[in-house]
Amino acid sequence: MKKFSRMPKSESGGLGGGSGSGSGSGLSNYFGKVFAVGRFQVTVEELIAEGGFSVVFLARTQSGMRCALKRMYVNNVPDLNIYKREITIMKELSGHKNIVNYLDSTINSVGDSVWEVLILMEYCKGRSFGSPPLPF
Repeated sequence: MKKFSRMPKSESGGLGGGSGSGSGSGLSNYFGKVFAVGRFQVTVEELIAEGGFSVVFLARTQSGMRCALKRMYVNNVPDLNIYKREITIMKELSGHKNIVNYLDSTINSVGDSVWEVLILMEYCKGRSFGSPPLPF
């Protein structure tokens, strides 16, 4: 997969690529932004994770449910097909006790051979690898 050095700008501001905190890379522009993802409308609350190919936000549905919103940009058809396959696999495995539940997804064309892929999943509050074990 090709990695964007800088993700395309959307109508409400740029989504900076590379590493760093949300505030330094333009991701804070997305806090409060509303996305339509399939049958859901979600509002971004905070950044959960940022990688070379995608970002994951903590979002909230209109009914108040917390969820994870994975957002990716794809710049070629073979990579788009990979993300479509990811969505298919998530749908098939949704409901398994050890796998995050898939809620919905949307693929939007944002330019010539560029697509925005949004995948909405249940939010599972976890711990980082540096955190002490949870008391079970």
